[in-house]
Amino acid sequence: MQVNFIGHGLHSENQINVGEQLAASFSDNKIFDSFHGFVAFAASSGILKLDKSLNIAQQNFKKLVFYIGVDNKGTSKQALELLLEKGIETYIYHREEEYITYHPKLFLFEGQKHTRVIIGSSNLTRSGFINNIEACIQLDFQPATDKQGNKLLSEVQEYMQEFFSLQSQFVFKLDKELITKYDEQGLL
Repeated sequence: MQVNFIGHGLHSENQINVGEQLAASFSDNKIFDSFHGFVAFAASSGILKLDKSLNIAQQNFKKLVFYIGVDNKGTSKQALELLLEKGIETYIYHREEEYITYHPKLFLFEGQKHTRVIIGSSNLTRSGFINNIEACIQLDFQPATDKQGNKLLSEVQEYMQEFFSLQSQFVFKLDKELITKYDEQGLL
């Protein structure tokens, strides 16, 4: 397993950021063919930053799915509209309880010979990709030979199973009506 730290925003000399890593991963259809992204917040600036690479992934990936939160008014209506307009499979996680916040930042790329997991503090926003002080870890491994990587992948899949299976009562498929509902409720 290869482990890399991705930190940006604290020092001007940082050359790597999560946005660039996501764009490169979406664009590399020879390595990856499946993506699941879990973020607390999304902004149109983050979607637009990845626009070209998301277009490539849409053409080449078997699966391309986002699970986005609407807690704390961190997700914009425009971001959800962009994802819907692009036809990217997107689900919203929302609970009515004020004391529970959906807050993951987990990006999972899979292919037959390679898996990449990026986990840390970056949301699907331009600030989360470039400006903010962020800290993430990128883990790359070959599932055919890496027992530790497979253990990690299995644990992630087990933990997030209610998302993958769409069995949670708190996961809703994104459509125009849902955007309108959350906008009217003041969540966006």
